[in-house]
Amino acid sequence: MGSAEGPSALKEVEAPAPPPPGARRQRWARAADAARAAALSPKFQLASQLAVGAALVSLYTLIDAVRFPGSCFCWTVFLVTSVIMSPEPHVGTRLRAVSSFLGNTVIAAVPAGLLCTLAELIAPAPSPAALALYCTLGPALLALLTVNRVAQSPPMLWAAGMDTLLIGGTVLIQGFAQRDPTALWRDSIGLGLLAAIAGACAVTLAVALLVLPTLASDQAGWRLFPGAAAMLRSCFGGSIEPRVRTGLAGVLQGAGASASRTAARLLCPPGALPGCGGGAPHLEPLLLGQKVVELLPGLHAPDEEADSEEALMQHYERKTAGAPPESCCAAPPPGGAPRPPGKRPAAAAAPANANGGGEAPAPPRLKTAASLGGVGPQTACSVEARGGPIYCLGPGLRAVELLLPAAASEPPWLLPARYDAAAFAALVAATARMLSSLAAFESILESGTVLNEALHHPAYVSALRAALAGVAASLARTAGALAASAGPRGASEAAALGAAAAEARAGWEEARRRLREGVAEEQEGYWGGLLARARGGTDGAPAMVLPLTESRATFFAYSAAQAAVDAAESLEAAARRALLGGDAPSAAGDAPPAGGAAAPPPRGSCFGWLLQLGRLFLGLALFANWRKVLGQDLPRALCSWEAVRAALRSRVVQAGLKIWAVLSALLVATFAAMQLRAELSQPNLNLLMAYVAAVLSMSERTEATASKVFAWLVSTAAGAAAGYGLMASPAAASPAALGAALSALSLSAGLLCAGQFQLTVVLGLMTFGSEVLCEYAGCCGASTASLTFFASRVVSVCAGVALSAAVSSFVAPWYTSSWALETMAAAYKVAAQLPASGYKKLRDDAAEAEGAASEAERAAAEAEGKEGAAVICSEAARNGGGADGGTRAVGGGGGAVGLGGANSNDATGAAGEGAQGPEAEAAADEAAFAAAPDFSEFCRVLRAQVAEPLTAVQASLILDTTLWQRGVYATPPIVPQLLHALLWLLPPLEAMVAALRPPDVSGRFVGLSFRELVVAPHAKQTIVLCALRDLAAAVERHLAAPTAGSGERLRLQIESLLRARIAARAAAARARVALHARVAGRGGDVSRHIHADDVVRAMGFMHAYIHALDRAIGVARVALRRER
Repeated sequence: MGSAEGPSALKEVEAPAPPPPGARRQRWARAADAARAAALSPKFQLASQLAVGAALVSLYTLIDAVRFPGSCFCWTVFLVTSVIMSPEPHVGTRLRAVSSFLGNTVIAAVPAGLLCTLAELIAPAPSPAALALYCTLGPALLALLTVNRVAQSPPMLWAAGMDTLLIGGTVLIQGFAQRDPTALWRDSIGLGLLAAIAGACAVTLAVALLVLPTLASDQAGWRLFPGAAAMLRSCFGGSIEPRVRTGLAGVLQGAGASASRTAARLLCPPGALPGCGGGAPHLEPLLLGQKVVELLPGLHAPDEEADSEEALMQHYERKTAGAPPESCCAAPPPGGAPRPPGKRPAAAAAPANANGGGEAPAPPRLKTAASLGGVGPQTACSVEARGGPIYCLGPGLRAVELLLPAAASEPPWLLPARYDAAAFAALVAATARMLSSLAAFESILESGTVLNEALHHPAYVSALRAALAGVAASLARTAGALAASAGPRGASEAAALGAAAAEARAGWEEARRRLREGVAEEQEGYWGGLLARARGGTDGAPAMVLPLTESRATFFAYSAAQAAVDAAESLEAAARRALLGGDAPSAAGDAPPAGGAAAPPPRGSCFGWLLQLGRLFLGLALFANWRKVLGQDLPRALCSWEAVRAALRSRVVQAGLKIWAVLSALLVATFAAMQLRAELSQPNLNLLMAYVAAVLSMSERTEATASKVFAWLVSTAAGAAAGYGLMASPAAASPAALGAALSALSLSAGLLCAGQFQLTVVLGLMTFGSEVLCEYAGCCGASTASLTFFASRVVSVCAGVALSAAVSSFVAPWYTSSWALETMAAAYKVAAQLPASGYKKLRDDAAEAEGAASEAERAAAEAEGKEGAAVICSEAARNGGGADGGTRAVGGGGGAVGLGGANSNDATGAAGEGAQGPEAEAAADEAAFAAAPDFSEFCRVLRAQVAEPLTAVQASLILDTTLWQRGVYATPPIVPQLLHALLWLLPPLEAMVAALRPPDVSGRFVGLSFRELVVAPHAKQTIVLCALRDLAAAVERHLAAPTAGSGERLRLQIESLLRARIAARAAAARARVALHARVAGRGGDVSRHIHADDVVRAMGFMHAYIHALDRAIGVARVALRRER
């Protein structure tokens, strides 16, 4: 029976299963969703606008009644303003592009026209003198205009410089061909150039307003026409996302997840779940801190000076060799630029552990932020946690920030009633501050530190947990209100956020109060427990001072939590003002600009948008850059031969010289060709298009690989061939057919108008349009289907593209990877000065507090503690190699204060430190802090000179336009590796700001404990800071010109810094013993001898400072791979 049923059973198994019910309907639904997503995509929006714009622009030529001289030039201007100058197809972006282009036209056309008039008055053409004059004054004008073409900031100034070069060269060529000043101003500039530019700009604005219009401030639902929006919603079931609102909401959601993740990793016992307790296992002890020194019978402290130098060097090598996470390289670039095909985001990776060994286990994360407020650490560990570091959100926030100028340029009658550009700018600044505070909190986890009731005061741990829960819940609440603000529930969500203002204010005050009380109880509990065990004598296990790393993190957690609470309160207030208007209740006043964020535009004026556009039209940025370059940079560069050579070595100067040389060569060649052959002066035969193509394709860096240049040339030839074929067909006699063909090609090509295909599409459309529009009805003197015109256009454009690519690639090439390394080296050099800035602030505050302390109080305290301290110090000297174990007291005390992360037995003694005279100390201070910025500039410098350049490199790697995977054009591995290491350096630098917050436990510094915490190790720390400065210089030299010698010098500099840290650790260890000896010897009320604000400031800062040193050395170790 088995054999009989076997085949039947087999057939039943092999029979295809019937399709599930509704499968066909699901496939159709998925297809409809895909079609809807494509129809609502920015690419389709841009393609539609290009198609309609092409039809409108062609009317200037195809309709006899509106045709004017130079009407075919409208097509080129339309492509430039719609594609090249508009990174986003919003109304505000197009308004800024049009205003800038019109202003740039006037700025360039007037001096070019005057130059042509002057040349004709001095030496009328076509004489050799006129040619010589044009060939002299023309390049001189281009040199002035090129200054803005290679400008590095503000972001779109380079585009304005490109416009001036385009217009200036066009006027010069037309002036040489015209040879009549009156006709030049009337026909070429007035009725020709200016009319063409005005017509093209009018079309650009028309399509922005009429064809799928969106606003930079609120891209939801095409709000300009509510009826059309409703119809489109009914057809497509959605709308283009609101860029500013949803962008901010996404950043805040990520920040809330980070707060929950940090809480889950920090506030749970280690080993509860894999990855819990910091995401990185503790380093092997390497026999560090195994010996203790007995301060009193029953009171022991780790003997850091007993650690061997060899063990410490191994410890630091392992601590600074870890590869940073590589989860942020593919973050969205600034401005929302699309990702090129084939570029996929790197897989999210957990931070590498401190040993440098691969990825750490994934840490747990809270599913709800509020759950931290009332659950124990085991519950917090029972939930999932995954995600990248907080700095991964930086590019997304930068993308939103870059949209703010466009949003501020949109007329108020086009904006939703509840949108306030100034309020949203303040909200972006508050969000940046929030990210900075959370990045500071994340730095606690680097050492694998966890805080729980087993080792710390329960009130302190509970306060930290509640603070983080409140921050995470606030971020989720604000993100939800922002995300819903563009929809039908926006008003209710905003009202709910405003109604909770008073409750939120009370909640934040309660969180601050609990943190203050918790850290005070932590301090009292530590010293109380320590001294109680010590007074008990030798009965039982001796009390042990808490280890350095955990002590620093314990008190830094207070500063980080307070900074996060302040930032969350400011963020909520800024969100209420943005969603409810200027009269919304505020819980914390106006949010200050965070991290140097740009100040919001002035509020309260209905004409602010006109002021924004007026500045662009007047070209104020152009004139400001000219003033800076010609008034400051140029005289400085010409002050000596060394300065001249340094300027010529500058990559920016070299790029400017190459651009000027290419454009000047084409300009002079055009003049010479028209001088030698008069027929080349005709518009249909001259080399103007070669100049235009070079202006559009020339770039500062060598990005034009052979494959890209080939694509440009093929696109040029294909566009011209398609236009020639169209004009040779019967459709050439039909204006409607020509306009339809131009529109259809623009629609299909516009879908590719992104990333590396942008210039390819522009060149193809430009040559196609010139063939069609210039040959129609004899415009520009060309006949229909003229092979001569076809050849001249193709040869001209290809010559301009090929020459610019050849010069960029073979004359002083500046590859994108070289630019990235130079940019990162400069950012690292600035970042290496920021620890000195923070340490100087710490030292200055300590000196001021000591000076303000009562002399009588200090004298009494010293007299009271002198005898006890002498006894304890003698005990410590006699028992320096005491027992190897001991019982730790509960809590984290001041004994672990501010001790640099490295020490050695070879460090000089206190007598040696005291032997340094005032002059030597002053010289050391000057060397350590000479280049450090003032702390008031810390946030601005960190953002403008470190974070933003790194974001630019990040975006460049994402938009890597080269098609080569190997060879000189491929991005070497050192570039992303160094970028990741530098991004990893940002959190501890942000943490310094949180650690140096004003005192708020008692409201003041006393200064009694600063002598041990700050003053004693100061001399050794200045040596560390000098070594860090020298390390940054060595990294910069090695990245610029890697050799075996530079690599060896960099290794020696790393070793020198490590040895300086070892000496600083020894000095801090002695100060640590002295502090415990002084406090334990005096007895009585501990608050009279050590102050909570002093300890929080010194220990918290040293936590961030030590991590900054570790990661700065890690960057240098990555830079060593440059020679491989």
